[in-house]
Amino acid sequence: MTDQNVHCVLSRSNRACRGVGGEGRLQAPHGPDGHTNLTNLVYGRHARSCGSYGTKAEWHVGFYTALMSLITLLGLVYFIVMVGLGVYNGQPERFTKRTRHRPHPIPAVRRYHVYCLIACLNEEAVIGQTVHSLAVRFPRVRVIVIDDGSADRTSEVARSASDGQLLIARRELPHARLGKGPALNAGFDLLLGDVRRRRIDPATVVICVLDADGRLSHSALDHVLPLFDDAGVAGVQLAVRIRNRHKLIGRLQDFEFWGLSATTQLGRLSTQTVSLGGNGQFTRLSALVGIHRDPWSQSLTEDLDLGITLAVQGWALTTTPHAWVEQEGLESWRRL
Repeated sequence: MTDQNVHCVLSRSNRACRGVGGEGRLQAPHGPDGHTNLTNLVYGRHARSCGSYGTKAEWHVGFYTALMSLITLLGLVYFIVMVGLGVYNGQPERFTKRTRHRPHPIPAVRRYHVYCLIACLNEEAVIGQTVHSLAVRFPRVRVIVIDDGSADRTSEVARSASDGQLLIARRELPHARLGKGPALNAGFDLLLGDVRRRRIDPATVVICVLDADGRLSHSALDHVLPLFDDAGVAGVQLAVRIRNRHKLIGRLQDFEFWGLSATTQLGRLSTQTVSLGGNGQFTRLSALVGIHRDPWSQSLTEDLDLGITLAVQGWALTTTPHAWVEQEGLESWRRL
């Protein structure tokens, strides 16, 4: 670099120093041969005399590093506490004592009207088995399949597998394929109309949300519906099991859902803030109507959003270790 160029650098540096309140001028450091040493100019103490920008940057990095470490530590502590509470709350005698209600002469499965919402997009391969399973195991359940603009035979397969307790909400583009939340809301509108038409007391209606490949355990309703005898309960979330868990990839997914997730959910029984999911979700109709808007949001976390909304309104959210919902796990390591 020529002396003229160095002079330009020094001039800009001097102006920068004065701009931040300094009156001193930078002097060009020289090497042993008398020429300007640009390395000393940029990295030496003369360049640092302009201010403490480096010190401030280091402070911010250190602060945010400490903050993230604290958040991570708190998250780990929370997880450990929830797992411990989950193991404790999941003990059969402990759970039975917690959920014991006054005996009722009429079984809960006959006192409540259950609607099952299933949002589908090109699910002809699995929807027939799901609808058939519900018809065989729970013949009193009213199934609503929301065909969200499928390009295959989803609606036809669902209808052929039904025993007559099936309603289909068919959505067409451009109003279809806008997310699971809007699809569930379309099914919810159809549900409200059916409740009015059948003159059902809304206080006796419980809504179940299933995935197209979801399967409730055989006695799921016997364990879920009595939980709604507690007038403060708005939702019940079932743990998820992976149906195809005969291979390692399936067993790992099953451990995540049935092991870690289900245990922490049981831990949240202590605060009745169980997180709602998109499969095996049960909610009280009167609680959803009280939201005064579409129950499910347009975000990817419509299930989590609903749970937070109900919790903020003071409703209790719970679960049970005696029932679950099964779904198909991924069979490709690349997709996992």
